[in-house]
Formats: sequence, structure tokens, C-alpha cells
Amino acid sequence: YTFPNGTTVSNITSDITQTDNLTTVNGCDSIITTNVTVHQGVSEIVDAFICSGDSYTFPNGTTVTDITSDISQVDNFTTVYGCDSTITTYVTVTTVDVTTSENNNVITAQQANATYQWIDCATNQPINGETNISFAPTLNGDYAVLVTYDGCTDTSACVPITTVSLSQLTMNDISISPVP
Repeated sequence: YTFPNGTTVSNITSDITQTDNLTTVNGCDSIITTNVTVHQGVSEIVDAFICSGDSYTFPNGTTVTDITSDISQVDNFTTVYGCDSTITTYVTVTTVDVTTSENNNVITAQQANATYQWIDCATNQPINGETNISFAPTLNGDYAVLVTYDGCTDTSACVPITTVSLSQLTMNDISISPVP
């Protein structure tokens, strides 16, 4: 900034005030006080968290859809005072593992540390009380699991179970009558 007395100050990083005593052409004394206000640019970091497949709109208005891996973007703006500003956005994507395995008619979800709700694929309805990582169906059918992990929910593929038999069922306190 160049002050009225002709002095130039470079690399100003904070507000400054300078008072200059000048003499007019008619020999009069003049005092000029100059206040220089420094407006700072903005440098901001935004951390965003989404579920795999979601969309995100960045500060510059750009929307990215169907995001499946972490991304980041730097947006440059100019403040109302003409200063450069930067917003760096980091988008972290949570992916839910919806793979399952089946062994001897027991289906097991592979995502650890989650919540689970097993569903009947024929009706798309939850199976009452089946909220463990593994599920042992008592009837033939197609079954899937809703897995909720880190705030995100996804559904596994349906797993067909076709070999449930009476010998696999546990029966307690059964009486058959009349006994011949």
C-alpha cells in the first residue's frame, strides 16, 4: 500500500495505521491518518461422510453421483473483498460388506461389528428375532440380510436354502398320541 506521503509498505499481513503530517501548497499543515484493513482469504477443510452409492454436492455446486470410493476436491473462490479463498473437501465413503457364506444351511454375513436383520426374499419381510450375524433357516426358501454398519445399510443377495429336512430340526417336548 502507498500512503499519502509516498511511502510504500509491502507484504502487509495485519491491519496498520499511519499518520502523515503534510504541508499544503499554501503552507498549511495537514494531518492525514490512514487505516489499512487487511481482509484475509479463507482456507477451509470440510470432512464429509457418505454411504457407498450416495451423491455429494461440493461447495462450488458440482454434484458427483454414485460415489463408491473416497474422493477429494479443492474449490477456489474470491471473497467479497477480492481475496483468494480455498475450500478443500474430503469425502469419505463407507462401504458395507454384504457378502454372505453358507455352510450346512447356516448363512453368515461377512461384515463384522454391524447390526443384522435377516429377511425372507419371497416376502421381503424381516424374520422375527433373526438379528444375529448367522441365520439357520428352518424352512426351505431364499434369505438375505440387511447389514447396518457405520450408519449405512445395504442388503445382501438372496441365498437359496433347499435342503432343510426334519432331521435338522431340534424338537423338544413333543408327544405323539395315541400310542398304539
